[in-house]
Amino acid sequence: MKANEFKAHGYYTICNGGGIEVMLSQSSNEVIYRIFGKVAQRWQEIKYTNEGRPYFIARKTVYYLDEFMR
Repeated sequence: MKANEFKAHGYYTICNGGGIEVMLSQSSNEVIYRIFGKVAQRWQEIKYTNEGRPYFIARKTVYYLDEFMR
């Protein structure tokens, strides 16, 4: 994926200076993320909790997709 192909579908603020942007795959089974201003990381599988809450793991941290703003 080229840097200009990344189209953010959601944002998650970590601190006042930035956060994480995510883009869903066309099948919506995977998510690719990037720290604001950085190159996009690798695709991550979207997993679900027992309650059906979608999440992915990046840098040993769990991020719930329902916490991202569109």
